[in-house]
Amino acid sequence: MQPLLSIAGTVNPPQPLLDFDPVSSHRQVALTPDVEFMLGRNCVVAVGVSGGKDSVACALAVDRHLNDIGHTGPRLLIHAG
Repeated sequence: MQPLLSIAGTVNPPQPLLDFDPVSSHRQVALTPDVEFMLGRNCVVAVGVSGGKDSVACALAVDRHLNDIGHTGPRLLIHAG
């Protein structure tokens, strides 16, 4: 089973996953056509988090992307301990 949404840099040329300059617009979220379709229909988006800084950064990047595309569906953070 593939994740609904994943964070990744571009292949050509490689770029950082997150640009930590708060005024920068170079953050990127990698999507498949199927995921783009589901997001366009405001599907539920779930992000697995551990509570560490990496998963917080991932959750924030996903949230920013969803806001940017006008997503209004439910958003969940899932922590399995």
